[in-house]
Amino acid sequence: MIIDDSFSIRSNLKAELEDHGYAVTEALDGQEGFEIAQSDKFDLIITDINMPRLNGFDLCERLKECPDTQSIPVIILSSLDSDVDIERGFKTGAAAFVTKANAKIELHERIDEVLRRSSLIRERLILVVDDSPVIRNIVTDGLTKAGFNVITAQNGLKALSVLKEKTPDLILSDIQMPQMDGMSFCAAVKSNPKWCSIPFVVMSSASDRAVIRRMIDRGACGFLVKPFNVEQLIVTTEKLLSDHFQLILKEKERLDIERDLIIASITRMTA
Repeated sequence: MIIDDSFSIRSNLKAELEDHGYAVTEALDGQEGFEIAQSDKFDLIITDINMPRLNGFDLCERLKECPDTQSIPVIILSSLDSDVDIERGFKTGAAAFVTKANAKIELHERIDEVLRRSSLIRERLILVVDDSPVIRNIVTDGLTKAGFNVITAQNGLKALSVLKEKTPDLILSDIQMPQMDGMSFCAAVKSNPKWCSIPFVVMSSASDRAVIRRMIDRGACGFLVKPFNVEQLIVTTEKLLSDHFQLILKEKERLDIERDLIIASITRMTA
């Protein structure tokens, strides 16, 4: 969806995107765009900032606060290009910021990048394990707004029960927890063939190097020190899932090559 109060900008951008195979919906301002976004499903929203009724910053914040629209990535396309405007755009939840002066050069690359990242994280399941309801709520809210699906558990023992029902794409776990702490939980996950390949990230207020080393020895692939920035959490999660996904693809390619070589050898022997 393109949201801009300029008819010429909407029309030109719509024509360009349709030439690239996208289905495009238009909105005259932020208010209309928000109403349309609630009534249909969109893969991406491109919005201006200065518009009547509802500007782009407020629109982005409203989209991220609404459960029905919070996972839709937003690209801000504006003539405003100051560092303050760009920083504010990202703070309101935008996935990218492109100035209209650079749109010809940057916009299509940013669209491809945002859609690719969105398709990677969409439907990805994250297991958050922490005995603090406040931390669980903060992490769940941030990840959900970024487009992830989230399940939670209060400690390692509860998390093991959850894993028997659902297999997440990534685990975020505290260390200090009752019944089963993060170290024991990580060891249990990594010792199980069904779960050992799941990326395991530690969230802890303990920044001691020895603690970090012990968790890495048990199989953790990342460490976030509390209190952490939610955006830092999201970027770390996206990076780990992207790397993990690329490893899976490479392994699949390797197995496909081995299979083809075996079939070719059998064919030659048969001949």
